[in-house]
Amino acid sequence: MHILNENAPARSGNSGEGNESHVGAGLNAEPIDLVALSPQEARLWFEGFQWGRIEGRAVGYKAGYAACDNEISTLQHEAARIVHYLAKVPPRDREADGQAAQRRESHWNRKGLG
Repeated sequence: MHILNENAPARSGNSGEGNESHVGAGLNAEPIDLVALSPQEARLWFEGFQWGRIEGRAVGYKAGYAACDNEISTLQHEAARIVHYLAKVPPRDREADGQAAQRRESHWNRKGLG
């Protein structure tokens, strides 16, 4: 199993030989053979790998919370816009509403559907 060592010195020439499958690593990165590592080197490599996973998870949580906050603020902005619009609407006239309801009822009664 080969893993890239991004701290390895650059190769002479940029042939990129053996690096085609290593996405995200530089063209000059040297692969590491995990099977040939000493136990201490393997432990150090694995600790670095785990640290990367832990840091990546923290970054993911922060990004998720930021997206959630952004969505909530968008919803709150829309709710505030609706409330401000409705604050400009004049209050309902209960007497006029009652008269309109009676007109509707009498209309549908004349049609025989009331």
